[in-house]
Amino acid sequence: MRHTHPIRADINGLRAVAVLVVVIFHFDPAWMPGGFAGVDVFFVISGFLMTGIIFRGLEQGNFSLWAFYRARARRIVPALVLVCAFLALFGYLYLPPFDYRTLLDHIAASLLFVSNIVYWRESGYFDLGAHDKWLLHTWSLSVEWQFYLIYPLVLLGLARLMGLLSLKRLVLLATVVGFLFNVYAAKRWPDPTYFLLPTRAWEMLAGGVVYLYPLTISPRWQKTLEWMGLTLIILTCFWVSASTPWPGALALGPVLGTALILVANRQDSIATNNRLFQWIGTWSYSIYLWHWVVVVMLYQMAKLEPGVYQALPLFYLASVLLGWLSYRYIECSRMGRVWATTYGAVLIVALVWMVNMPKDAGAYLPESVASSMQVKPYECFDRAVKSDEEQAVCSLGSGRGERVLALGDSHMFSILPALESMARRHNVVLEYAGYSGCPPILTVHTERSDQHKKNCKALNDRTLAYAIEQKVDTVFLAARWTLYTDGDYLGKDVQFLKMSAQETGSQQRSIEVFRYGIDKTLSAFREAGIRVVLMLQAPLQNDIPPRLYYQALEGEGVDADKLAQASVDHSKSEQLQAFTNAIIRSASEGHTDVVIIDPSQRLCQQGKCLVGSTERSYYFDDDHLSTDGAALLQPMIEQALVTPLRRSALAR
Repeated sequence: MRHTHPIRADINGLRAVAVLVVVIFHFDPAWMPGGFAGVDVFFVISGFLMTGIIFRGLEQGNFSLWAFYRARARRIVPALVLVCAFLALFGYLYLPPFDYRTLLDHIAASLLFVSNIVYWRESGYFDLGAHDKWLLHTWSLSVEWQFYLIYPLVLLGLARLMGLLSLKRLVLLATVVGFLFNVYAAKRWPDPTYFLLPTRAWEMLAGGVVYLYPLTISPRWQKTLEWMGLTLIILTCFWVSASTPWPGALALGPVLGTALILVANRQDSIATNNRLFQWIGTWSYSIYLWHWVVVVMLYQMAKLEPGVYQALPLFYLASVLLGWLSYRYIECSRMGRVWATTYGAVLIVALVWMVNMPKDAGAYLPESVASSMQVKPYECFDRAVKSDEEQAVCSLGSGRGERVLALGDSHMFSILPALESMARRHNVVLEYAGYSGCPPILTVHTERSDQHKKNCKALNDRTLAYAIEQKVDTVFLAARWTLYTDGDYLGKDVQFLKMSAQETGSQQRSIEVFRYGIDKTLSAFREAGIRVVLMLQAPLQNDIPPRLYYQALEGEGVDADKLAQASVDHSKSEQLQAFTNAIIRSASEGHTDVVIIDPSQRLCQQGKCLVGSTERSYYFDDDHLSTDGAALLQPMIEQALVTPLRRSALAR
């Protein structure tokens, strides 16, 4: 059975809007920080169309579950298989085996439509970044496919128990309940809320509600509703950012905006029914599939040659061109059996290779190197709601001498083994507090979606109060300082600082707040009579250690010259940190009780900041030091901490 109904130009135009904002966001979030809301637009459209197909079939008594699934597969599978097959070949030729193994995992998850679950489980702080996951964007396809599988089954089952009118009311009720659950879950469980169907289904159901409860609108109000809807979508894309709990309450913006445009049902609108948007809307699915592959490729190229970003318009055009080619020659093809066979072949190959390839990068590197790529666990660090507890600080060791309190983000965490060893050697009372992505800067807020359970400002305030109350001798501050000012070598991935939780962050504002906060922090500890040892950040490497060591392999060992070549240049690291370090040094001027130590003095030599030796890695990932790397810094840390403490004790 084939369902036939008129193609709506407004829906095609909406698809163009959705894919354009997503593409803009993925290429450069600074241009449209909330462009990910385009996915929510797609969800509403899908719910509207699928509900229409199902309820028309139920009303006419001719709905076929098999025909419904087959139509969805014909729409989704061919272009997805092509992308997966291309990446399987590309990865085999160009990726290190451990990265290829991960890619095969993701190919299988995408073809089985469970990639949203896989990426949710991989969303930990120390997992691979987004730009290392070639199929990350397929999470939304998995959510839609799961909805397509469950939704008609539920409706068919309930249709046997109740009339269609009651069923429509139930869809409306489920939409409201789903939205309320999503609002609650977005703050409590941000990662699963973003990726999983139970907190996304309401968006598709909202599209269903628009179909089930049609409104008759006058032409004048049609135009008003359409522009209100477009305004809601675009404003949301500029208003929210990656740090906003999502979907959450604010997802009502693009969902309601899309619903208003669907209700308006304008087929002669210049906004959605212009020739350009009709073309892009027609190719939107394939553009969506290919654009992220282009984004990841651009990012990987830019790590070697940052100037490639000057050609950004060409990469936009490449995404559209690949989308058009995929639509023209794949989506429009009628080779159903060929694509079904290809789907099975690619999936089987991916699964067979997965079984026979070790997933751990260490399996492809010398054992001594692989075993050194680790950080020592400290369970009290990054513990949720620690900022709400009366005792925000944790003890490490059982020293009885002078008191040292370490405070900072994950860079402080990676240095803790050296601090712990120092404390044991010199009978120092060592305590620590910190969250990932939380700089040890007083008075400021971080723009993160987890602040309801990991409140950075509250933790820092409580730590200061504790240090004063307990008469701590010295605080040790460490962080990835450039994360809050300049980001990485590409000027990306800045985590914004703000003066209030309600403020909307920006890079320029974050720099201003950073400058203000550093000065206030050093002044606060000086007024409390607490000495400060501040460690500048460790050099950021060009890539993660397994890739750098893989490039340096020579036979069964590691070639020292190749490893040095793969490691970051000292000048490159200095250039990244220069501006931020100047702010820190300027704030410390006039503070005789502030000591600044620079890890590059130990980690960098002969123009290179080595990722490690031929036997041991100094890094856990591209910016966090391993236990071995932390040990290298122990002498300079002891010199800055222990000697002054002894002098202070003698003076007392």
